[in-house]
Amino acid sequence: MIEFIKMTESDVKEMLEFLQQEDIDKKNFINQLDKIFLAKDQGKIYGFGLVELSEGAVKIKGVYIQEDKRRHRFGDGLVRTMLHYAYLKNMTKAFYQIQNNSLDSFIEKMGFRQWEPNILYLDLGLFFSKTCHNCK
Repeated sequence: MIEFIKMTESDVKEMLEFLQQEDIDKKNFINQLDKIFLAKDQGKIYGFGLVELSEGAVKIKGVYIQEDKRRHRFGDGLVRTMLHYAYLKNMTKAFYQIQNNSLDSFIEKMGFRQWEPNILYLDLGLFFSKTCHNCK
């Protein structure tokens, strides 16, 4: 079963192993474990996202999906989960700083639009008032 969840203490060991397996420097995440969301299938981590909540807004700091799970909607489900979490915490806006990589176009396809140079923006109320594009 695929699940998208906020990381808990019980996920830390597996997350650190995942970072090592994917050759991702864990020092960037050690002090941010409470800001990480996970994409799991059959209990195994296949990706993660990092958010930062501030007054009324959420910033998508990054999303990483294991290579063989990309283009299988893991990223979409993970970002939607992070946005929904923020929305339930009364955040009204989401921001993403352009990083000049494949995540930029993925974030734009989700509905983020240019806000300032190098910053994309999404109105969470509007986002969650529409049906998802793959819903029947």
